[in-house]
Amino acid sequence: MLIIGTKEQIQQYREHPGMNQSTLKNVQYGLASFLKKQDEEGPIASFERGSAVDTILTGNEGDFKDLYYISALEKKPSDKEMEIVNLVFDSLSDIEEDSLTQFSLDSSILKGVVQRSIEQVGWQPNWKIETRVEKITGNSLCQEYFEDLKKSIGKTILSQAQVEQIDAVVDSLRKSETTKKFFDRKALLENENMIVLYQVPIYFEIYGIGCKGLPDIAILFLDNVEFENEDGTKVVQKTLKAIQVLDLKTIGRDNLEFFESVMSYRYEIQAAWYVEAIQRVNKKFWDDLGVIFPKEAIEILPFAFIVESVSTPGRPLMYFVDEALLLQGKEGTQDIYYQDRLVKKGKRGF
Repeated sequence: MLIIGTKEQIQQYREHPGMNQSTLKNVQYGLASFLKKQDEEGPIASFERGSAVDTILTGNEGDFKDLYYISALEKKPSDKEMEIVNLVFDSLSDIEEDSLTQFSLDSSILKGVVQRSIEQVGWQPNWKIETRVEKITGNSLCQEYFEDLKKSIGKTILSQAQVEQIDAVVDSLRKSETTKKFFDRKALLENENMIVLYQVPIYFEIYGIGCKGLPDIAILFLDNVEFENEDGTKVVQKTLKAIQVLDLKTIGRDNLEFFESVMSYRYEIQAAWYVEAIQRVNKKFWDDLGVIFPKEAIEILPFAFIVESVSTPGRPLMYFVDEALLLQGKEGTQDIYYQDRLVKKGKRGF
């Protein structure tokens, strides 16, 4: 059986006030660092590609089209120029979508907005402001980018080059002997001995604190257990015997360098969080799936990242997280001293 989280479920997850592992990773270095990360704007290209791969492989039919817009631009403006155009476009957020067609970047009505946006960004301060405005409004790349923003309202913009990388990664994961079994939807739907969850939200508590998680893939292995009712009739009930949680990761370098990414981005916190989540999820979760959850008898199979490179796709790997790394994600590590001198600062767990 295959169950895919709906857009409504995922939206509810985003809005739910529960603590998640991303927030905990951001706060590990203190409040100042956390607030800085909260203020950072704009998606990182590698995250855009990774999210798009997730959507294609573990989302519902049509989700990719609803969430992403493929730009026809062969070349984009500079980062600063795009930042200015984004600010100009954001100033039109209160205008109905149908009315946006009357606005173009070089229209006189937007001249003042363009000027304020340039000054806010601090672009080319040695030029006269009139020259700077003309360099933006008369720039064909900026104009085309502005038109793209109008067409992509509510969506993430992907370039043609990004789409080619995404397609190559998806094709690799679907065809590789190592990973294809996780994405063969027809086979998963027909398998009665397991339930595979794609992007299904999980809610749980730790020390009374509401928490949440959104694993890319959770595989529930089932046993058919026979029970006898009070009237003596026998029934067969699906009982959970093992669980494995998997997460998709794309990497800009070779797959064999993934361990460096684990350390840099603290992916072990994510792994430990999801393993904890699947064991603490409330009873209603299992009731809704129609399975019995015999907590003491369940085997938690090793958490794994499914890793593929966007630069050299074709050799995806399964990166299994061992117990020591899971423990580091959960409880952290201690500071290390030598002769009363701190030589290595410890890491915080979730």
